[in-house]
Amino acid sequence: MKQTLMERLEILQSANLIDEDVFSFCEKVVNYFLEQTSEWPQENMEIFITHLAMAANRAKKGEAEGSLDDAIKEALKQEDIYDEAKRMLDSILKLTTIYFPESEVDLLLVHVCTLCKARRESLK
Repeated sequence: MKQTLMERLEILQSANLIDEDVFSFCEKVVNYFLEQTSEWPQENMEIFITHLAMAANRAKKGEAEGSLDDAIKEALKQEDIYDEAKRMLDSILKLTTIYFPESEVDLLLVHVCTLCKARRESLK
């Protein structure tokens, strides 16, 4: 899986969609996830790492996606996987000096929750 994820990041970098700093951060995140478990669903990891790379790139440029609706945020907090996903995202964001605005953090949290839920489903 790591090879596929790194190839995806290399494509983004060669297309000048991300720089070396973002690439390096995303590689650390790939390693972080694979150190947790190898049970991550491939497709979900590919989607997540792509979204992370693009979010980091926007953050570096001082750009940001729109905010999540408050009702969506509250619904997310009710998910049983929320606390685990929040801890993971907090750990991930400590792997970089890139500042992520709240709107990007919220979107990334949705992706991490989705990834954790997909892992749980794949283990059933």
